[in-house]
Amino acid sequence: MVDVAEWQLARYAEAAGRHGVFDRAQAWEVGLEPEQVMRRVAAGRFVEEQPGVYRFAGVPRTRWLRRRAATLGTGRRAAVSHRDAADVHGLDRAAGAAIEITVAGSGPLERWDVTVHRSRELCRDDVTVVDGVAVTTGERTVIDLARLLDPLERTALVDDAIGVGAARRARLHARARALAAGRRGGGTVAAVTAPGAEGELRSWLERTASLRLAGSDLPAPTWNVPIHRGGQLLGVIDAFWEAVPLGLDLDGLRFHRTPEQRRADVRRDRRMLVDAGIPILRADYHDVVHRWPELLGQLGRALGRAGVGRCPHGPPPDPDPATA
Repeated sequence: MVDVAEWQLARYAEAAGRHGVFDRAQAWEVGLEPEQVMRRVAAGRFVEEQPGVYRFAGVPRTRWLRRRAATLGTGRRAAVSHRDAADVHGLDRAAGAAIEITVAGSGPLERWDVTVHRSRELCRDDVTVVDGVAVTTGERTVIDLARLLDPLERTALVDDAIGVGAARRARLHARARALAAGRRGGGTVAAVTAPGAEGELRSWLERTASLRLAGSDLPAPTWNVPIHRGGQLLGVIDAFWEAVPLGLDLDGLRFHRTPEQRRADVRRDRRMLVDAGIPILRADYHDVVHRWPELLGQLGRALGRAGVGRCPHGPPPDPDPATA
C-alpha cells in the first residue's frame, strides 16, 4: 500500500533545490504528526539530519544537503555564510568540516556539526538563494570573512571577489560602509573599494607592497606611472623612483602566467631600458610575501647607489580604523 503522505514528502524533498531534506512543518503539511515522523526514523526510513530536519534514508549526504538542512527549521532568518558561502561563490577559501551559517538574532539554537555565527542584522539585501539554499551574498560574505583576516588578506579577498564576479565593487563599498560600525575589517573593505581607490593601487599585490614600503625606511615611489617617449606609450611602471630612475613591476598571478605574457614583459622591459633609460626590477607574489627582506635589500642597494637617501623608519600605517 502506498503511503500517500510519505510519497508527497518525497516529491517535495526531491524537487529542485531541496536536496532530499524536509522539516517538521513540511511533514505536518502532508499529514504526518511528530510521533509518526519519529516512528519512521526508528524504522530507518527517515534520518534526522538536524533537530527537526530529516532526509530520506538512502539519499546521498552531500554538502549541499547538509547546507540546506543546517538552515532549515531554525525559526528565524538563516543563511549559509563565511567559508561555506565563499565556496559557493567560487572564492578560494577552503570550507571546514562543519557547515557555517549565520543566524539573525539571539536565543538558543541546537545544530549538529554546524558553526553558527550570530548577527544583529541579516537583511534581504545580504541573502541570496543558490540551488534552493539561502546563502549570504558575495558582498556580505567578503565583509563577514574580513573580520577574521589581517589587512593584507582582506584586500586579497576583495580583489578575488571582484575578479571572479562574486561581488560588485560599488555594492561591496556601500555594504561595508553600512556594516562597518563595530565590525572589525569593514574599514579596510570600504577603503579599498571606494570610488577611485583602484586608480592609485590597482591590485592586491601592489597594495601589499605599498604597505610594506611605507613601513620601511626607503623613500616612497610613485605608483602606476605611464612612461612616454616620442609621443608613444612605452608602458606603465607599477612603482617608480624617478630620481634614480628605477622601476619595480609586480607580477601578479592573474596577468603573468603564460610564457607569452612573460616574453611580452621582457620585450617591454627592454624598451624601458633602451628607450627611456629606466631599469626594471621584477618581483612576484613570493618576493613580496615570503622574501620581502631580500627584495627590500635589493631596492635599498639600487637606491643607495643612485644617492637617494633613506627616510626615518616608522611602523606601517593601519589602513583599517576599525582595528584600532
